[in-house]
Amino acid sequence: MSSAAIRTLAELPRHYAAVQPAQLAIEYRQRQLTYAQLWSESCRVAATLRREGIGKGDRLAFLGRNPDLYFLLLYGCSIVGAIFVPMNWRLAAAELAQVLDDAQPALTMVDRDFEAAVSDTGYKLCRFSIDTLTGAHDLETWFADGDLAEVPSADPEDTAVLLYTSGTTGRAKGVQLTHRGFIAPRQAELGLGRWMQWNEPQEKLFAALPLFHIGCLSATMMAFYRGAAVLLMDAADPEALLAAIAEKRPTRGLLVPTLINMMLASPRIADYELSSLRLVMYGGSPIAPQTLTQALTVFKCDFAQGYGMSEVAGTCVFLAPEDHDPAQPQHLLSIGKAGPTAELDVRSIDGEPVAQGEVGEIWVRSLGLMKGYWRRPDEDRLQIRDGWYRSGDAGYRDADGYFYLTDRYKDMIVSGAENIYPAEIERELVLHAAVQEAAVIGVPHERWGEAVHAIVVLKPGSIATAEELTAFLRTRIAGFKIPRSLEFVAALPRNAFGKVVKYQLRDPFWAGHERRIGG
Repeated sequence: MSSAAIRTLAELPRHYAAVQPAQLAIEYRQRQLTYAQLWSESCRVAATLRREGIGKGDRLAFLGRNPDLYFLLLYGCSIVGAIFVPMNWRLAAAELAQVLDDAQPALTMVDRDFEAAVSDTGYKLCRFSIDTLTGAHDLETWFADGDLAEVPSADPEDTAVLLYTSGTTGRAKGVQLTHRGFIAPRQAELGLGRWMQWNEPQEKLFAALPLFHIGCLSATMMAFYRGAAVLLMDAADPEALLAAIAEKRPTRGLLVPTLINMMLASPRIADYELSSLRLVMYGGSPIAPQTLTQALTVFKCDFAQGYGMSEVAGTCVFLAPEDHDPAQPQHLLSIGKAGPTAELDVRSIDGEPVAQGEVGEIWVRSLGLMKGYWRRPDEDRLQIRDGWYRSGDAGYRDADGYFYLTDRYKDMIVSGAENIYPAEIERELVLHAAVQEAAVIGVPHERWGEAVHAIVVLKPGSIATAEELTAFLRTRIAGFKIPRSLEFVAALPRNAFGKVVKYQLRDPFWAGHERRIGG
């Protein structure tokens, strides 16, 4: 089998275990796994899942950071045809319970650091912990012996990963991503040009962003598809990341502009040897020309931007390195051009194509298009039309084929690459005894791109402070969703149909900004 013949996720380690068994596959803390070890350990996981009665179509949930165990479970699920469900460890306990209730996993693998958040949900748990020195897990006695010759039983059209993303209502939705949806884009990306040609197997990707995000997960799939190595990190700490680049010598990485800025601000950055880097990909928001100028000087490597979403299994639009010229910044505000993995169109509210330069909704037809939302056929009919996914982002296309985002049809806020939905926060705010109604918007933030801002109307005669409302929310939603600022008003602006007119609330904050969303 050549890499071009790979059809399912488990065939990735199986193929490279056969053709380059001693090549490094994963590095996590002080622990290293070759491709032969990655495959054998994945087979042991598959044998364990079979012993536990977990097979085709069953869900295995995972709650933890970025250990190598993540991929043993992912590939083990692929072998037996089960569905892997990586959960966002930043969510509050009530939010995690919603995800579990929707996914109904047969088993949840939970890091003991997060056990308290799911211990009372009633779902079967398998607890693990990670040795802080070696990165080794403590599941050795739980794992069964696997048959190294066993063949993956999943079909390319089967759901491989159930990735939860909030909807416009703030309720978690499970995005069903198939094996083909992960593999086909990786094959097509080879056509992007020199900058996407990996010198495998010598290449090494650092993965510091959370693996419950499609951005980091799809980036690691790029590496595994090419038989390269993946350097896993638990958290995107700028100082630790700089030290890891200097010591572990990765050649590629995925960042968000917020983290790039934090790394550049390190007073010790000149002490780190960063010359191993060939390419840094980033997403979540555009990169400012001044940041790019400094980054090019310090990192001395190419930069490329990716735009995508969970529903299309990752990146579908690319802003190539040649467009990252601080002296000619005209394209830096764009998300780039559609790559070989997808087609993009700009359409009116009724689905008709609009003229070049005219703002409409971005529609995407991608090789990675999701199978649909888990148990939500009505949502599928709303979001997918004849193979096109309606992104909810508003934008336009210029004469050169570059796409620009201008606003959002959906009210999602992107803060530090986290997707935050105002409806969810608004729903919790009005549960406070003093709050009559609330509107939540995204406002500009120098570091995070956008910050959450709440506008609150109190009930007649009621009194509450911003600090009191913030403390109330901390018991109900994840910390990254808590408003960074809050103001009180007598009434919210409404249109003739009684709907809150949010652009009137946002406009004063965004005056003078060319781009109104993070991306």
